[in-house]
Amino acid sequence: MTEKARVEDRTRLMIRARLRDGRPEREACLLDLSSRGLMASVVDAPSRGAFVELIVGRHALIGQVQWSEGRRFGMKLRERIDVLAVIGNEAGPTVLEAARKARGRPSPEATFAYSRHVAQWFTYGILIAGAATGAVLAAQMVTKSLAPLATVSAVLAGH
Repeated sequence: MTEKARVEDRTRLMIRARLRDGRPEREACLLDLSSRGLMASVVDAPSRGAFVELIVGRHALIGQVQWSEGRRFGMKLRERIDVLAVIGNEAGPTVLEAARKARGRPSPEATFAYSRHVAQWFTYGILIAGAATGAVLAAQMVTKSLAPLATVSAVLAGH
């Protein structure tokens, strides 16, 4: 049996969820997630073709079971989702486009924090480059200052 190539990578994780599929609601574990689908584990997995709902934090993921094997099953989601919104349990919409619009521009505080982070790493890079340059210059100075001793050694050795 050949597998189709994935359209996008899955994010591996372990998040508690609740499965609703017409039978009594039960605990599940989300094992991987992408904007188009997921893999989960549950006692008495739903059968292929079933429409199910997984409640993950404050988000409801709805889709159709594509495969079922033992405790695990794979599900194709009804709509593309924002994976980070689900993982971060963010308030607001999960559907990809709506989540992006709701998120909007970053706050000034977030922009400032990111700028500080970049500046801090830039400063570390400059310090490391300066230390490396200083080490090379020091090694060259030591080598030049020891050159006359090598000449004296050669003369004393009779070479």
